[in-house]
Amino acid sequence: MGTNLASYRTALKLLGDIRRPRAVWARERDANIRRLVLEAYNRNTFYRELMDRHEIDPTRVEGASDLARFPVLTKADLLAAGEKLVTQGRKPLMALHTSGTSRLMGEVKLDQEGLNTVRSLVLYNTLLRGRISWRPLLGRVRILAVLMLGHSTHQLMALTPQWLTRIRYLDIGVSLDEMLDAIRAFRPHVLHAYPSTLLRLARHIEEQGICLDNRFFHVSSFAEMLDERLRIYLERVYQAPINNFYSTVETVLLSKTCPKGRLHLTLPTLLHCDVIDSVTGAASNEGELCVTNLYNRCTPLIRYNLKDLVRLERGLCDCGWTTPLITCLAGRVSTLLRLPDGRTVSGFALSDVPSRVPQVLQMQVVQSRLEEIACRVILDGSNDLGDTLARIENEIRRIIQHPGVRIVVETVSELDTRGPGRKTPAVIPMEHS
Repeated sequence: MGTNLASYRTALKLLGDIRRPRAVWARERDANIRRLVLEAYNRNTFYRELMDRHEIDPTRVEGASDLARFPVLTKADLLAAGEKLVTQGRKPLMALHTSGTSRLMGEVKLDQEGLNTVRSLVLYNTLLRGRISWRPLLGRVRILAVLMLGHSTHQLMALTPQWLTRIRYLDIGVSLDEMLDAIRAFRPHVLHAYPSTLLRLARHIEEQGICLDNRFFHVSSFAEMLDERLRIYLERVYQAPINNFYSTVETVLLSKTCPKGRLHLTLPTLLHCDVIDSVTGAASNEGELCVTNLYNRCTPLIRYNLKDLVRLERGLCDCGWTTPLITCLAGRVSTLLRLPDGRTVSGFALSDVPSRVPQVLQMQVVQSRLEEIACRVILDGSNDLGDTLARIENEIRRIIQHPGVRIVVETVSELDTRGPGRKTPAVIPMEHS
């Protein structure tokens, strides 16, 4: 119980920390980086060899600006390191297994210190959003989670203290009627599901004129892209704010939405992020996301490339949070379309299409061969269908700039769910179609 109370107090503290001036948390972040690097050199075989090989003096690493001297690590590097990556003197208590999006299965080991921080982050994300933050003091919060059982997100949610919550899990394959029955019987405060699942259920509720008669404190969406129009639509149907977040096993909570609906990175005192250009590897505001985990000393991650494509904005949000903003989260490096002339198009370019065609709630691009791209869309049905489909085709053609590629746009009721954990990928490249 004492550990759980400490996790809850830490989670409450995070709510205050995200509003601190950037100069304040930057000093704490740099101090944490210095401690991490020194311990990694003195007590971790993998990082001692790495720093010696690259002539990095750990005593001269002062903060975030010095991390650029470290090479970027991939999952293959960590798998090759094996037990050398575990810090001596740190006792692993739990191993979190990755989902294998990169086709490589890995694990992250946590000791007691890291496990306590992970519990705090899970609490901070799952429970602590506005008016729900007081609820655990009065009674257990009921959470209905619709996800792939056994998947990494299921592992993380299982870390939520049971004295604060009651969690009921549904496999993502259940029918819409089964979801509705579970909502009516369980009466959850929080509904936790992929955006595609939330959209399917929301459309069913509207089309059938169903009254849920259940008050959600918030609805959590994760793992898939959620643009502004879809967020507004889901908030209207569920009559609750959408808590959109992005998590990985390596980072637990990477980012979450603020009260204004914008994605913020996790507090940099716990997780430092930098972005590198996908081609040159140079620092950039747009490219592949690299993370340095400052709370997991058991299996340290310094400049670990998640292979996720992001676009960062350095400005401040008017919500009051001072943490960095992610303005676009557009999938993985592997989700590239290939054109007949040898060029590739990433999910970055395609992610802007829904914002340019407001009728689009969700979109998925599938490439079955070089000369053809299929675009599957779920529309709100408010405007002329033919004109909307033509606009979508024109936007895609403007982006790919290749007259020899046939573009087929079709409306569907559901998108393809073939991503890890049965997620709905925004782009299905040719080798996966």
